[in-house]
Amino acid sequence: MKYLKNFNYIYLFLVVAGLVSIGLYIKTTDLIRIARHELMACFVFRGGK
Repeated sequence: MKYLKNFNYIYLFLVVAGLVSIGLYIKTTDLIRIARHELMACFVFRGGK
């Protein structure tokens, strides 16, 4: 039973770590997309002038 309880904690930790990593990945991709959009806008405005 003790081993099973430890296994459950490890499984829970892995699930939480996976969710956090997925969340960070989505957040970083959003930031990259926004930054790329901003850079494109800057280049377009600079080119327009």
